[in-house]
Amino acid sequence: MKNSSSIKFFCKNVLRSVGAQTALMASAAILSELAEAAGPWLFGLILESFSSSGSVSGRLFLGLLGAWVVASLFPILYQALDTRVSPRVFKRVQEDLLDRLSRHSEAFFEKRSAGELGQYVRQAATAATTLHNILFFDVIRILVLLTITELLLFPKQPILAGMFLLWVLIYLALSFKISKSCLSKIYSQSALGARTMGRILDLLMNLDLVHVSQTGQAERASLRETLDQERTAQSDLRGYLTKMNLFQAASKLAISIGVSIFAFRQLQAGSLGLGDFVMFVQLSVLTALQVQNISNRLVEGSNQLGILAHALGTIPEVPSRQMAPPQKAHAGNAVVVSDVHFSYPNGRKVLCGLNLHIFKGQKVAIVGSSGSGKSTLFRLLADSYQAKSGRIEIFGRDIASLTHEELFKNVTIVPQTTRIFNRTMAENLIYGTRATEGEGRQMLSALGGDAILRKLPAGLQTPLGEQGSLLSGGERQRVALCRALLRRSPIILLDESLSALDAPSCEQVSNFLREHDPDCTCVMITHRLESLGDMDQIYYMSDGRIAESGTFAQLMARDGLFRQALNAGNNV
Repeated sequence: MKNSSSIKFFCKNVLRSVGAQTALMASAAILSELAEAAGPWLFGLILESFSSSGSVSGRLFLGLLGAWVVASLFPILYQALDTRVSPRVFKRVQEDLLDRLSRHSEAFFEKRSAGELGQYVRQAATAATTLHNILFFDVIRILVLLTITELLLFPKQPILAGMFLLWVLIYLALSFKISKSCLSKIYSQSALGARTMGRILDLLMNLDLVHVSQTGQAERASLRETLDQERTAQSDLRGYLTKMNLFQAASKLAISIGVSIFAFRQLQAGSLGLGDFVMFVQLSVLTALQVQNISNRLVEGSNQLGILAHALGTIPEVPSRQMAPPQKAHAGNAVVVSDVHFSYPNGRKVLCGLNLHIFKGQKVAIVGSSGSGKSTLFRLLADSYQAKSGRIEIFGRDIASLTHEELFKNVTIVPQTTRIFNRTMAENLIYGTRATEGEGRQMLSALGGDAILRKLPAGLQTPLGEQGSLLSGGERQRVALCRALLRRSPIILLDESLSALDAPSCEQVSNFLREHDPDCTCVMITHRLESLGDMDQIYYMSDGRIAESGTFAQLMARDGLFRQALNAGNNV
């Protein structure tokens, strides 16, 4: 199943994208091998002519020279075409797999490191490029050469032709069988290589923590162990391939010697002319060499097919969703959560029959103690996870029926951990929006970010460094919030997105959010209960349910969980 899916992927993504160029490459490979096979045939005719008449036709000699020229030039033509085709294949496969990754939810990435997934993308692209060359150069060449050899051998030496063909088939079958038994080793090496790359990138991204924690020696020891595992897998695989190469070399030597001895005896017996003898020996040696080459390439192709299949299995396609018709909803509902239950894969139940109605244009806060389910609710609203039961609607449409493109046209999420590219401030401000640099500057200024631009050496054109290293935590949050507001989505979800701001800055941003767009629905997770006075509605979660709700004044008028948490000064 794995290989069939990779073959489908190869045909869909590679052959369709470079079909015309591939046909030209295949033609070059065919003509190259026709010319190479014509050389021994023409040389045999020259010897036959000379041994029988003592002279050689000039046309035969020119034909031989022409065959040698064509056999030399067409592989160069193939390579020239390949300089354009292989990069396109490499690019197409990477684009497809990156597109797949972009459609996966956050939950998918929690189980795999970015470095590991990136390595799988590169491995798959390399595998597809190698497979393309094997199929349209090596396989074509051996098929052409084998066909010509059999056509020339069979009329004069049918037994020899049959024996030679049988050897080729047995040889390729054994090589293919050996290559199949090698796949498990290939999968193991591929997985270890991707894991090692992920581990290295993870270590590089957290070097500051390693230095502060003084764990460099332990990290080096752990990385050394991982590298040793990869080295062992590589050595195991190379040893296996070395044994196979010995088998191939011995088989090729045996058939070459066997054919030569058989032809020599026929020559001595007078049933074979000198020209035919030379032709048969040259063709058999040439074909045996190409058979050994193609068997190596088939093994490599099988291995690359396995690597491609492994990568596709690790990065599966996201199933398309069935479009559900909008449900009749109460007028003005932006978000409706109806009897939603959710448990994590480890069995921990988080949401228990949650119900929530948020109207268009409302500014809403969701608070609660740690583990109450508020962050899980946000992940469900962002479609990072899917509810076990119940229903979530965005403007009357079931979220389970929306593609990510449709969902994020309506919803913008600002997580607590901000994402900043190592690009200029301007690029980061307007990323994913249709805003201009001027609008980005204006929005940042409205959020109190003028001081940020003043401290940057080149203002908006200053690269911000890896993960925005030039900015403080609060400054990164302002940039992320600015970017979110410039998208002008009907719904904005803020997950502790103001946590790094001081109290005055947080109040300034909160006031701006209220005044910026009255029609924009804003849903905020925060632990700053004292700053929620202007919220249209506050929902206090406990044990996976809404324990109480109301405005700030209404909740303070009760002696409920919200008031108790605020009076106790709890961070919730």
